Amino acid sequence: MPWFLSLLLLSGVLIGGVQAKEVRRTVDGKAGQDARIGLFGSITPDCKPERTPPVRIVQPPTHGTIIVGAGQTQVPASGGSCAGSAFPVLAIFYRPAADFAGEDTTILEFDSGLPEKQVQIVDVIIRR
Repeated sequence: MPWFLSLLLLSGVLIGGVQAKEVRRTVDGKAGQDARIGLFGSITPDCKPERTPPVRIVQPPTHGTIIVGAGQTQVPASGGSCAGSAFPVLAIFYRPAADFAGEDTTILEFDSGLPEKQVQIVDVIIRR
């Protein structure tokens, strides 16, 4: 199972008639700076990158914007035989509105290629 899916196997919900697995988490950030929601991707045991999961913004944040882009990361030194291998990821950030500090929420849905959709409810706390 890809590593990004292991974070998303908490509970089941129904979105648009499709069974979904849901997880809720919190991201901290600073006013005026982008806060990283996460890097999403995976690598096979033989060190080959798997497809980057498409994402849909189910609920946009009220006090900011979601930035989605392509990125790349490396398997850490503790990653066994794949240590140092680079692979593509989906990079997702929260950009707070000007002068915003407080709490916001967004809901993201990932197409993992499995029958169930993978959903993340992300509570963002922006501090001054």
